[in-house]
Amino acid sequence: MQTSTLAILLSAGMLWSQSLPRLAPAGLTFTVGNGKLLIRAVTPHGNAARAGLQPEDILLRVDGVPATPTGPFVRPILRRAAPASVRLTIERAGQPQDITLQYPEPPSESNVLYGALPVRDHLRRTLLTLPAGAGKHPAILFLPGSGCGSQESPSFFAPEVRILHALTAAGYATLRVEKSSVGDSEGPPCYSADADLPLDLETYRQALAFLRQHPVVNPERLFLFAHSAGATIAPLVARDEKLRGIILHGAMGTIFSNYVLAMRERMAKLGNQPPEKLELTRECLDRLLNKNQLPEDIVATQPACRAEVYFDSPPAYIAQWNAINLADVWRPLQTPVLLLYGQADFISSEAESRALFTKIKSRSKKLLILPMDHGFVAVDQQPQAWDIETGKRPSPGLYTPVIGHLRAWLDARH
Repeated sequence: MQTSTLAILLSAGMLWSQSLPRLAPAGLTFTVGNGKLLIRAVTPHGNAARAGLQPEDILLRVDGVPATPTGPFVRPILRRAAPASVRLTIERAGQPQDITLQYPEPPSESNVLYGALPVRDHLRRTLLTLPAGAGKHPAILFLPGSGCGSQESPSFFAPEVRILHALTAAGYATLRVEKSSVGDSEGPPCYSADADLPLDLETYRQALAFLRQHPVVNPERLFLFAHSAGATIAPLVARDEKLRGIILHGAMGTIFSNYVLAMRERMAKLGNQPPEKLELTRECLDRLLNKNQLPEDIVATQPACRAEVYFDSPPAYIAQWNAINLADVWRPLQTPVLLLYGQADFISSEAESRALFTKIKSRSKKLLILPMDHGFVAVDQQPQAWDIETGKRPSPGLYTPVIGHLRAWLDARH
């Protein structure tokens, strides 16, 4: 299937003239402390962990060249075209050590066509699944949540990836686009002021245009499937687009500042945090979201706010989210909407979903509450979901009946 589809794309002249190499992640993050580059975190079982790197290691040299926080070292270490290796000199417990960090060829997700989508001056990695069989197929563009994690899932561990592949088996093409500088993608670093909301909107509109031009996609049967923060920007992506439907899960239904505070209050209760911790959270978020202070300025005067004001998306993006008026962006849309809420979801809430439901003005809309959490995991209570999130109990995996619910709704609009 992949070879024949590639031939169709080539004959149609649809492949971008350049290609993206497969990049292997190091599996670590850096921070700066006392003017030195420190390893902040190491991904379990990743390449850095296999090399023996540990949090709090100080990076001294890269292939013999002294490393400084202002030097061009961090980004090439985080991802490299595979296979490759780099020799690092680190300091641990006051002693220097030489460690070779290997970047083997990363595994690929099966039954996926890897491509590249031009966005402004760079290329984004695309992951396209196509159904078997002749003819033009309906297609789904996936809008992920916040953060800078890759959407690729070679082992199909990610529940949303399992859902997308199941929908492809049911006859739907699906498209994912990696975020800027994530996975194999080029572009500005994901956690930077340049990787903002307008860039994401441009990317997803480009992706819809790509699907409309695809020779095996029916351009009249396009859908959005938006998760978490992706649900907030879905109406912005859908504006002026002719779509058959929009699926939302784990959505925000109020302004971002209220949504975040309510989420932190739920998490504080689930984690049995003292009242003074929640009061600190309120104060820090008020300075960030209501008084528009920069995270670094807040932390400079109130260091305890560090964990409260840095999100998994850059401050510029957070400010843009906070400015979205959900009622305004949904008002002009009459696209059918399926709104999902997982009753164990503590990131969002049933109240948020019901608030959003009232803002959606489509005559064809449905709210479906299912026994799952924010990440589609089969669990029916928030305390259980919290225990899974904090590693106190194993995850039971995907709530598979959600696939049937999605298929039924999609097929009715096919």
